Amino acid sequence: MNIREFDTIEALKAAHREDNDNFPFGYAFCKTQYKQMMEKWGFTEEDEDKVYTCGDGLYIRKTDLEAYHELKMRHQAEWDKFKEKFSELLKSFKKAMVKAKYLQNRDTSAVLKILKMSAKDINRKSTYSRAWFKAEQELSQENR
Repeated sequence: MNIREFDTIEALKAAHREDNDNFPFGYAFCKTQYKQMMEKWGFTEEDEDKVYTCGDGLYIRKTDLEAYHELKMRHQAEWDKFKEKFSELLKSFKKAMVKAKYLQNRDTSAVLKILKMSAKDINRKSTYSRAWFKAEQELSQENR
């Protein structure tokens, strides 16, 4: 399984959206749509045993079941990897903020110096700015 790594949540969501858009899902919310979907796949109504329902009107061919499970597992692994990366980033931001006594003095430059980053670095990536904001928020709540 090829697990990709993403720097931003937007990139992760876009890649997963593209994967889902390119997967041969079928959608049917009534008998007419179901019949059309089956015909599109080259099946008749008697071929129901060749189709797997994912629920909520989503269907796949049973021949695509293994690829579907692989897609779901890869997406979950990529989410987990991203969350772990974000968690590590959050920890490093919080540690730097504590070391720089950021909550007392609000000296952003001291925190950035510890992190060996610039304000542009933080603002350039939404993941960094979200981690910064969340670190600030969590430290404020912890120090109440």
